[in-house]
Amino acid sequence: MFKWFKKHEVTILDEKWNIVKQSMKVTAIPRTHELIFLTEYDKYYRVVNVVYNFSDTQHIYVIIEEYTDDFNILEKKV
Repeated sequence: MFKWFKKHEVTILDEKWNIVKQSMKVTAIPRTHELIFLTEYDKYYRVVNVVYNFSDTQHIYVIIEEYTDDFNILEKKV
């Protein structure tokens, strides 16, 4: 059977390449400058870079930084 929505396993790293979240399963790999929300930290993060490592298996690393809302894009919580 053909898999249309294949899940990819990614590792989330911070700017200093420390592991934030490991073995996270996603259907779409985030792109550079997109925002992602991590529920365990209750914060938005901006994707700085995506690194692919093709060895025996494929490894995907997403480098993030904490998002600062300078333009008031996000809704204010009440």
